[in-house]
Amino acid sequence: MFLEPPEGFRFSANRDPSYFDDYTTAPTYRPMRRASVDLAGRLFGLVGSPRRVPIAKKRDLIHVDGAVLPITHGPWIVGGVEYASTFFSFNDTWYTRRTMRRSLIRLLSDRKCRKILTYSEASLNSLRLGLGEEFKSIEAKSGILPPAVPSKYLLRNPPKRDDGGMLRILFVGGHFFDKGGRELFYAFRRLRQKFDVELTLVTGAPAHHAEAFDFFADVIKKEPGVRLYSRLPKAILWGECYAKSDIFCLPSYMDTFGYVNLEAMANRLPIVSSDMFAIPEVVREGETGFLVHAPMSSFERDRLRTPESLQQYRGAILNEKLFESVVDSLEETLTTLLEDGAMRRRMGETAFKEVEHGRFSVPYRNRFLREVYLESLE
Repeated sequence: MFLEPPEGFRFSANRDPSYFDDYTTAPTYRPMRRASVDLAGRLFGLVGSPRRVPIAKKRDLIHVDGAVLPITHGPWIVGGVEYASTFFSFNDTWYTRRTMRRSLIRLLSDRKCRKILTYSEASLNSLRLGLGEEFKSIEAKSGILPPAVPSKYLLRNPPKRDDGGMLRILFVGGHFFDKGGRELFYAFRRLRQKFDVELTLVTGAPAHHAEAFDFFADVIKKEPGVRLYSRLPKAILWGECYAKSDIFCLPSYMDTFGYVNLEAMANRLPIVSSDMFAIPEVVREGETGFLVHAPMSSFERDRLRTPESLQQYRGAILNEKLFESVVDSLEETLTTLLEDGAMRRRMGETAFKEVEHGRFSVPYRNRFLREVYLESLE
């Protein structure tokens, strides 16, 4: 966003501009940066406060992304809210604690806060659920602005061609089990009996799944037709994996948005994902891809996550039997796409238009932000 401001506006920051030229995905994020942000969020949470950042220099308008609230005397906007608890570094007890809830509503209802922008309707609803009746005090200034794919990443992706050779399925997700990688692997085993197909997995696992993933990785490495990578440089991920794939598959059970789906759309790939939380707002069923049903998920549209529900989810996610229906659905859906090259290309082109000029494009985002900025500065 920093490198492509709306017309008539200029962004300034205390960092070198190259810092913002960093378009990464879950397996390639910078761990130290993420850890420092999480630590700061926990420290603020100890005193019942949302994550905050001081802004020393005077600006006409402050726009802070990532659900972090600025400490400043001037008008400000907060964006990039993917889930209500991101204000508290995913502390899922915040809405049950009066101090934390009141602290958040006090800051968001302040007249200096001009706009609150969530990534999705599902995200906005999580804020509505968490704040209850108090949400009414900020409803008028709340809106939805999904992330956009930087323009330069759209310049290198020519239309897909069906050369009649091997077809390639791509999976990119840092949490192998949470993102449905296991079910995709099992579905691929079946598909390989019927098609000349290859599977690329760019993935890993969090600490609490490390042992299970290490065991499963040994199984994956022995499977013909499967390539497994833990981390890849951005240039290789985009230039080799996305560019040379035919289908992108992320049947996730744990996503607030599914950002990598946008990366795949930028590479003209049809998407196979899940119907959890905000993903149906990203992937349009039958137009840009297909959605399989997630039998359980870490984030739900109609209720907030709790520490108990998260623990229950983590206890169930490694139970393969609970997800057999996903394997069946993936086999059926991927078979449809593998058999129909015209459908793949049509969906891929429709997906590309969404990130070129549609809801997830820089032009759309900048038109939206320009109106918000002008209104905020009145």
